[in-house]
Order: sequence, then C-alpha cells, then structure tokens
Amino acid sequence: IVAKLVVYGMLKILHKDKATDSDIPLTDWMALAILVRRKTFRSANLILSKPFTNKAYPLPSDVSSTLEYFIMQIPLLCPGFLAVSCVSYEEEEEVVLVNVHAVVGVANRNRVLQLQELHQNIKSFSEVIVAGDFNASTDQPEMDYFRMLGYSDVVQTYKQQEGKKSDGDDENCWNTWDNENRFVKAQNDNEPDAQIDYIFHKGVHYQLKHVKLIFDG
Repeated sequence: IVAKLVVYGMLKILHKDKATDSDIPLTDWMALAILVRRKTFRSANLILSKPFTNKAYPLPSDVSSTLEYFIMQIPLLCPGFLAVSCVSYEEEEEVVLVNVHAVVGVANRNRVLQLQELHQNIKSFSEVIVAGDFNASTDQPEMDYFRMLGYSDVVQTYKQQEGKKSDGDDENCWNTWDNENRFVKAQNDNEPDAQIDYIFHKGVHYQLKHVKLIFDG
C-alpha cells in the first residue's frame, strides 16, 4: 500500500496530463510501445492509453508470491493497452494500431474481462490491428471469445490460405512462450510451451502475404 501511494504521488506530480484513471496514471509499466513506419503512414496520433479496470492478477498462494503481489504487481505492473490512429499516404484511410498486454497466467478466467474492455474501447474503429502479449494460449476461452467478436489471428489466417503452415511444417514453430528460451527458464514458471503473443486484424483491407515467427525472446 505504501509503495502504491508513493508511486501514485510521484506520477501524479510528474505526469499530470497523462492520467487515465484514478488508480495508476500511466500504463507503460508493461513496456507498451507502438512504432510507426513514416514511409508508410503520413500521420500517427495517440488516441488511447489506458490500464485495464480489472487487473485480474491471481491471488498469492505463498510468501514469495504474496510479496510480489503487493510490492510489484499491484502498485507497478499494470496491464493495459495503447492505441494509435495512423493515416497512410496512398489510401488516405485510417488504420488503428493497438498494443495490448493482458494479465499473466496461462489460464486466468478473469482475462476475458480485459478483452471485453479492450473491445468496448476499439469497436467503433473500422480498421484495426491488435497486437501484443495476451498471455493466453490459442485454446483458452478468452481467445475464442475475442475471435468471436470478429478479430482474426494472422497466424490462423495464413495457415488457412492454401493449407499453409509455416516455412517448416511444425505447429510448435508458432510458440512465443518456449521453455527452451533462456529467459523463460530463468522465470521457472513451469508453464507449457504455447503461442501467447498475437497479431489480430479486423476490417483491414491489406493482403496477407507471409507470416513468420522471427524472434521469441
């Protein structure tokens, strides 16, 4: 509680104009960023910067996780999303790019509340690309829910085109949580290998030519 009050006070003083709710004024604790290629888009404007109302962190089960819960997760690590409106040179049409970081845990029944909130904030945009760390495997119910809302996973779209899978035919090549990765090993979370990072599109007219996992660090 003390850490939360200190952080809140510092941010309130330093970032008055960026407050987004009464909890934590910034969402960048999860390292959210959107990089826009200037040769493709003539303009890019931040339109949303918002922490999720429901943080959805699972309750701690031991002393170590209790300390992490109250010192790190609640006051500092704030799942949320950023949205940027971009206008291309050629088409002169708006495409909204969204970067999201959902709550941790391979299975978290409250994560669907975050995806519901995300959809409520971006559903009015006609062309949307949503990318980021959803922390959920493809078979989790919240991912089915998000796809049901009309958001298409570029990996699934690519695999359906002429029966394509990838440069190799291994389904596991799409895993972005890989226990062989040294950074994953360091966390020792014992969670299964899975694709937990995604790029979704909705209403976008660009043609999908190729999809490849180039980095899983």
